Amino acid sequence: MNSPKLPAVDPEVALQDVTDWLDKRKIFPGQREKGQEQIDILVEAVSQGILVINPEDNSIEHKLIWPLENKEKVVTLAGLKYSGRLNDNMMRPHTAGLKPGDSDGRLLAYIAGLTGVVRGVLVNLDSQDKRIAMAISIFFL
Repeated sequence: MNSPKLPAVDPEVALQDVTDWLDKRKIFPGQREKGQEQIDILVEAVSQGILVINPEDNSIEHKLIWPLENKEKVVTLAGLKYSGRLNDNMMRPHTAGLKPGDSDGRLLAYIAGLTGVVRGVLVNLDSQDKRIAMAISIFFL
């Protein structure tokens, strides 16, 4: 009989890591309340070892559940690193060509701005990895 897989990080430690990250981002209590579902996603991803939060610069490393690889194996992407801060200059190259009201495109642009990976690559993220990436990006809107 197989024993259950233990989380990479104790869930209480993962919750504290995410809370500390939100504190450093200076996320207000109301925004945390509205984003509780995203917080839960982040805590679970930290506890599973998929996300690692760097307390020095508040960046996040995301080990992709489904790494990206093109057919020619020229481009591979095993993970993403999200900056701890985001400003308009970082966003500008990633918002070009977005139509007003394209909320999915805008979230993808935020992910691109945070990671420096172009939207054309990010559209290939598996839905599980995209869900985690979107949970992070919500706190930069």
